[in-house]
Amino acid sequence: MQRDGRRVSTLDTFGAGFVLLTGSDGAAWRAAAEHAAAPRRVPIEVHSVGETGDLQAPAGRFEALYGVEPDGAVLVRPDGFVGWRAPRAGNTPADDLEGALTTILNP
Repeated sequence: MQRDGRRVSTLDTFGAGFVLLTGSDGAAWRAAAEHAAAPRRVPIEVHSVGETGDLQAPAGRFEALYGVEPDGAVLVRPDGFVGWRAPRAGNTPADDLEGALTTILNP
C-alpha cells in the first residue's frame, strides 16, 4: 500500500490505539467510529483503503486480504490483532461497531 506517495504496510498504522480499516466504499464507517468511540473516550483512527483512499491499494486487494466487501470494515485492537470484522456495512454500522467495542472492552 501507499500513503502520501510512500510505500507502507497496514502494520505501520497499528499500535497507538484502535484502528478501523474500511474498504473502498466504507465512508459510513467514519461517522460510525466517531459515534461509537465518543461515549467510551476511546479514540479510533479510521483509514479507508483503496485506489483513492487514505491508504492506496490496488482495487479489491485490501478487501480480498481482509475478507470484507468494499463497504466492509475491520477493527484492529491496539495490540495489532483484528478484534472484529464486518464483511459488509449493513443497515446500522454505528450500532454494529458500538457492539464490537463493548464486547472487546468488557469481555
